[in-house]
Amino acid sequence: MRYVDDVRLFASSAMAVQRAAIVLEVATRELGLIPQGGKFRILEARSLEDAIGSMPSVVAPDQAEAEELPSLGKLEAEASLRDALGGRPRRIRDKTKARYVLFRAPRSRWVRDTALSLLPRHPEQVDAICAYLRLYPESPPTERALTALLRNGTPYHYVRGELWLLLTSIASTGSLRNLMPFATADYSASKSSWHLRYGALRFLLRCHREGLANTLGRVRRQHGLIKALLVPDLPDSALRPGGLVHDLLRDRDFRPGLVLGPELVRRQMTHRDFSLRVQDLSPTIQNCYRGLALIQRRRQAQVDPISEMLRNRYQLAGQWDLRALLTTEYMHCLQLASEAENMFNVGRSQWLVSQDALNDAMVRELLRQLLANGLPGGRSTTGSDGRLVSYGVLLDMNGPFAQTFNRLATSLRVVHKRRNRLPTAHPYDTNTGLRNTYLEQRERTSLVGELRAAYSEMQNITSSLP
Repeated sequence: MRYVDDVRLFASSAMAVQRAAIVLEVATRELGLIPQGGKFRILEARSLEDAIGSMPSVVAPDQAEAEELPSLGKLEAEASLRDALGGRPRRIRDKTKARYVLFRAPRSRWVRDTALSLLPRHPEQVDAICAYLRLYPESPPTERALTALLRNGTPYHYVRGELWLLLTSIASTGSLRNLMPFATADYSASKSSWHLRYGALRFLLRCHREGLANTLGRVRRQHGLIKALLVPDLPDSALRPGGLVHDLLRDRDFRPGLVLGPELVRRQMTHRDFSLRVQDLSPTIQNCYRGLALIQRRRQAQVDPISEMLRNRYQLAGQWDLRALLTTEYMHCLQLASEAENMFNVGRSQWLVSQDALNDAMVRELLRQLLANGLPGGRSTTGSDGRLVSYGVLLDMNGPFAQTFNRLATSLRVVHKRRNRLPTAHPYDTNTGLRNTYLEQRERTSLVGELRAAYSEMQNITSSLP
């Protein structure tokens, strides 16, 4: 297993690890890479946590929960950034302080304009500057400044790649149309720079989704790693039978198929929707998709895998058969439960999203059965207009469900409210305006306690249903 320059070897004995380490060292030295012997250790892994250790979760940079940065007030941020600058025209004198501010400052027109003016003079700070500019999803001044920089040219491929990635998320339709020729030119000239090619292609995929270009042919020709990075940006047309996703699932490089897994779960699709058999997928993808319940393991009919996962993770007592509760929604819930379980140790925030989605589905089925049996707490999960009632409304403390099962609804509300305060759900807190934060480990521990109480009560309720 490798994360950047950190390599881990797994074997059944210390001797086997030593043999593998020798092979690894010989191979890396032939490439001019010298392993640091002082960091070499052999450890016995007794659990998954031991094996993963402090290995960070491999997620996109804008989703990384490792930083969990504190926010600055507007006036404090402006004053600190002024202290970090000097000269005419202004330049960064204190790089550490400038980066600290740009990664933590709230929205401020002065900070935004200053960041834009610094970008041509400090291309080495493009990551911090772009991180701040992402606070402005609709900003004509930002669009104009980045467009001018791309048109006039910057000699750094990495910088141009970062600018394309930023414009992908903030550019208006008019800017997309005007910049498309420049993105096409950068893509054609990017053979020596993967980052520039990735940025230009991601921008062109946004153009494709807006009906301005046809980019899927270019994606097909990319290296597996770039295709994997572009999976979240693929248009719906890529999922048509025989389309790009069909080819990615059959690709000899398994990385695009791995990234496709959560997207297929979200769309309630499997490899069968693309007329593919299990044996058409690489062994690595097969293992991953079994973990996501996209491919079913061969189990005896009496085994309830969702109940197994919940009982083991939340230390529930006794048996709990969820098949009668979830009925036709069982397979959908199994995918959500599997994704939550797989993300528990490697992505706390992603775990919370999937666990809360599973709770949503389970509560809806419970409400329907309570209503069908004329029992207290039941209610329709659709409104008079035929649309689904939101999960938050179903848990409302004044609603029939919470009035009947107060402890259960309270615990589920705690989990749901924290999920709503993830940046991937809502970038800012609606009450304070501060940036929302990713889930910390201590918060996950607290939520596990809430879920243990919730599932224990739900277990008692479902066992008494007719």
